[in-house]
Amino acid sequence: KIEGEYGGAQNRYLGLNNTETYTPEYMLYNASLSSSLHIFKNNPIELRVEANNIFDKAYQSNLSRLKYFEYYSTSNNRHSGIYNMGRNYCVKAVVSF
Repeated sequence: KIEGEYGGAQNRYLGLNNTETYTPEYMLYNASLSSSLHIFKNNPIELRVEANNIFDKAYQSNLSRLKYFEYYSTSNNRHSGIYNMGRNYCVKAVVSF
């Protein structure tokens, strides 16, 4: 499975007293591969390998309150807050019993 997740720019916000700020758009790409192994007679084992945010895009969701959590004076991009998760790999085995 290959999927794209788009977060549109949020330019309609409450700017009174700097309670909210503009959030730029972002696009995340994810991929996963799964397979079922029939080792046991009635209980197949499902194996899944996933990669989320493949291109390691730095982004902040407009709904995240962490975007206002910390204020770094020497941030690389001059933005405050904590960004969402970067690249993530996952290996999963599902065994029914």
